[in-house]
Amino acid sequence: MKIPGYKSAFESVQKYLAKPNTNWADVQTYQSRIVGTRAAVADNIKYVPVSFYGQTKTMDSKWSALAKLEVESIVQIIMGEKPVSYFDNFASQWHSSGGQEILDEIADYRAKHGMK
Repeated sequence: MKIPGYKSAFESVQKYLAKPNTNWADVQTYQSRIVGTRAAVADNIKYVPVSFYGQTKTMDSKWSALAKLEVESIVQIIMGEKPVSYFDNFASQWHSSGGQEILDEIADYRAKHGMK
């Protein structure tokens, strides 16, 4: 059976298997198509439904600042500029800068729509 659109991926995986790590595109295709799929269908995977897909009022007004705080804090921790324990400080700032309002709005939405 031929599936349109998969021929190039199949060929890329074949090239990777013949000469691993010589072509970055082939490595990426192999990792996503073979390794990723194997992990996604493993017996030990527990699927958890997403809590919320929407956009809240506070997300509209505060999300960009919260996202900036998150990226800056995580990068500082990764680069060793801040200790891992700084994550608690970040979490506290995130909650007090509008994150808790967002979490509350999501909880209200879920309660109103009978979601656990």
